[in-house]
Amino acid sequence: MNPLPVGTSHWQYSLLPHAARVPLSRMAREKYPSSVENLDGNSWRILLPHEDSERKAIVVDINGIIHDGVHTLGNQIYSTNDVNLDEVNWISNDDHWTRSILWLIEEARILSIYGVDYSEVINKYKLRLEIVKLMHSIKLDLIVEMKELYKTMFGVELILPKVSMALNDWNFTPESVASIMYPSGYLKWAVITVAPKAFSRGMEYVRYVIMHELIHLAIGESDKSSHGHNAKFNMLAEAMGLPKQFRD
Repeated sequence: MNPLPVGTSHWQYSLLPHAARVPLSRMAREKYPSSVENLDGNSWRILLPHEDSERKAIVVDINGIIHDGVHTLGNQIYSTNDVNLDEVNWISNDDHWTRSILWLIEEARILSIYGVDYSEVINKYKLRLEIVKLMHSIKLDLIVEMKELYKTMFGVELILPKVSMALNDWNFTPESVASIMYPSGYLKWAVITVAPKAFSRGMEYVRYVIMHELIHLAIGESDKSSHGHNAKFNMLAEAMGLPKQFRD
């Protein structure tokens, strides 16, 4: 049996109907009975909170199918008020990326019931969860300091969107270690992504990398001709103590 890849942390945005594409803070799973002992023919139900009513749920029924030696998951999506939500054990977190990691761990745990060893995946994402928590702690301390300096320097309060922290190495060049995604469309929060390789250079290095991206967020997306490293960026970077080698 070929293992089923665990990598569906963002399925909710591509599969859910438009009305359900809201920042999701909860998810639950319950196992359906099955007549076979492997993934083929097994079904799961995922419950998501409905945006229009606390007493309704969006239901995603997932069916495991095996064909040509490959496992596929089929999905049916609908809303219902026939679920007793008071008895649901929600997987919950207000942070987008933390929530995605929790979902992946739970997904791997459920699949492990059917004889596929996902312990390596589970341990990997548990470690990633701890690293993301550490990044959040660094971020929060930097934001407090930045808001105080910003008000002193520019005479106005610094209003920042919610900031989610991600850990992955997607789309990074060999020279880059971090990026920022600004809020847009359905994405109501900013996402700072740090590459795992940054941690091999020490926590002070990681702190400066996160600081760099937060300064970008503070000054906005203006002056793209200088990649956002304009005079205001450098003023705030200097006040925050960001070394010059971290300002490019």
